[in-house]
Amino acid sequence: MIKDKAPYPFDMGNGFCPARRDVNWLPCRPSPITPLLQRLGFSAGRKNWAYQLRFGLLEVSKEDMALIAQTMRLE
Repeated sequence: MIKDKAPYPFDMGNGFCPARRDVNWLPCRPSPITPLLQRLGFSAGRKNWAYQLRFGLLEVSKEDMALIAQTMRLE
């Protein structure tokens, strides 16, 4: 859950100043991704689905995020 605050620069030293955003984390449990691979839009039908993560930025659909959240939710 993101707070109502815009991203802001954060100096990590040596001239490295990435953007940050304050976040309220929800309680959750770790969940394996393997059971979800054929249900997620970014991985379904792809043998090497994780290759696209090597580039550092991947848009995940709202539907995929909801499915991931559902499996991580504490019950």
